[in-house]
Amino acid sequence: MLVGSGGRRPVVYVGSEGEGGLVGMSIRDAPALVVGLPSLYDATAKPFGDDGSKLREWLAQADHDIRDDWPQLDMERDRLRKALDLPPADELLAALHAAAADERYRLISDAGQRYRSMLQ
Repeated sequence: MLVGSGGRRPVVYVGSEGEGGLVGMSIRDAPALVVGLPSLYDATAKPFGDDGSKLREWLAQADHDIRDDWPQLDMERDRLRKALDLPPADELLAALHAAAADERYRLISDAGQRYRSMLQ
């Protein structure tokens, strides 16, 4: 979902299981993450840590598992990234974790319940 109005609008994720939060500060970040990562869930399932190396290992394993059923994954990601002129998702991981931790963008349901953090 886009938040606010104007030229630069933050993007929040609204999960079907009651989790959600800020994904990025621009509409360009969201598709870069969706195209370049196994899932937002996988990208937030482990802490970023000092340099993100453990998270990157986790994501590499998730991608490996996906390739078993979708061998053209990398080719299709590259095609989409070029067609949409998207930055590599790997460059956005630290920003994704910082954004997801931003409590100002934590969603509240129609019933008044606060969504859970996407960060595990």
